[in-house]
Amino acid sequence: MLDAKRIIVTSQNLTRRSMRIPLFASAMLLTLLAVTSPSLLHNAVPVNARVATGAVTTGPLAAFTYNPCVMCAVMGDLVFFNGNWSISPNGSIFSYTWDFGDASPLYKTTSPSTSHDYTLPSSGMWTVTLMVQDSTGQTDTVGQSVVFNIRPDFSFQPQNPMVGQSVTFNGSSSQVFGPSLFGFGWTFGDSADGSGKLVSHSYTAPGLFRVSLTMQTSQGNGQISKTILVAPPTGQKNIILRSVFGIAFYNSSGQIKILPASLFLNMTIQGTNSTGTILNIVSGEITIGPSSIIGAQRNFTFTSGQAFQSNSGRLTLTAQMIEVYSCQQQQPPCTTPNVQYHLYLTGPSRLVVLSSTNNEIVFFIRLFGFLYNSQSKIGLFFIVGRSLGDVNEDGIVNVSDLAMIGSSFGKDNAQTVMSQPCASVAGYPTVYYADLNGDGSVGISDLALVGSSFGQTYYHS
Repeated sequence: MLDAKRIIVTSQNLTRRSMRIPLFASAMLLTLLAVTSPSLLHNAVPVNARVATGAVTTGPLAAFTYNPCVMCAVMGDLVFFNGNWSISPNGSIFSYTWDFGDASPLYKTTSPSTSHDYTLPSSGMWTVTLMVQDSTGQTDTVGQSVVFNIRPDFSFQPQNPMVGQSVTFNGSSSQVFGPSLFGFGWTFGDSADGSGKLVSHSYTAPGLFRVSLTMQTSQGNGQISKTILVAPPTGQKNIILRSVFGIAFYNSSGQIKILPASLFLNMTIQGTNSTGTILNIVSGEITIGPSSIIGAQRNFTFTSGQAFQSNSGRLTLTAQMIEVYSCQQQQPPCTTPNVQYHLYLTGPSRLVVLSSTNNEIVFFIRLFGFLYNSQSKIGLFFIVGRSLGDVNEDGIVNVSDLAMIGSSFGKDNAQTVMSQPCASVAGYPTVYYADLNGDGSVGISDLALVGSSFGQTYYHS
């Protein structure tokens, strides 16, 4: 599903804020990005599997990035915000409340991504605050300076560090549209700080930390933040998975509709056998919506379950879940009984151990299946990892992926999804994994996504 508010416009060749383009050209640009931009699939979240061996924090941690749309033909200063780096060890983030710093009303949503158009004339600089609330009701707040002519950005490696391991933070992907750049300032969430475009830091304790980058310029200081999970050097491996793309197929009055969905899993490696790796589901959550079809967001929590990663490259997940209602988070909570569901998901996947000495694990997964009981059946599709066009998850985007798209070309998932069995030991047809953009059918846009990453390789075991 394409959501215009979640399209992140990267302006590689822009130099000044005053460079605007006509409205029809702006619309064409957004249309092109909606078809070809990989950001639609991974929502700017590069971490796909996080490994931890101890408790990180008891509540959520808020963090967000921003992207000024200097090329957008709008009446004001349009800025895209992404709170997807916010995280909670208890499950998914339940809500995001934004204060855009211009005296406009607070904006509360269940989506991590949004945009705001600042009315002209504007100062071009605002203090923006994000408050997040997780599924247990706990909250956290972060405030950051936003400057329209600055786009701070950074990456870090390794993405799943251990205590004592050096982490490199790289802000070279940041952009300045006009003002003079003075420098880069960092805070690492553990009372330490640093300066420079490229810095290194090691953590002395495990946990979840908020890393902030401040770009210092002649027009003001722009700031973003991301979260990093630091694991202790030894102990039991916990694998935290968050989908970077997800949809749900929902039967509405006899018509199959497509809704946004997300998957969060906290698993432990229980053991291995001659055919694969056994994982135990400790906790997790699936969210669906919100939309005009179902209204408020639906939340389903894992009560028990297991997953199996076969040596042949397939993950199968079976679990028991209950639906959790928003009124149960209120005081006093409502007495609505929780409805039980079965979950079955399976699909091509790779579990890659990047290092046996620092517990660093990466999962690349495409999962299709159903959430169901005797009264309801909901189809689900999730992608974990950044292997955009790698349909068969073999580590490289090549002709085999194009062939899989071609074999399913023109097929309409939305009309056939509910005919599939709730649990299929043999797996599901390729068509349900080949619909890369989640619009309900396999077409030109899916081929374009494979083409945009053709030849790209991903981590190999």
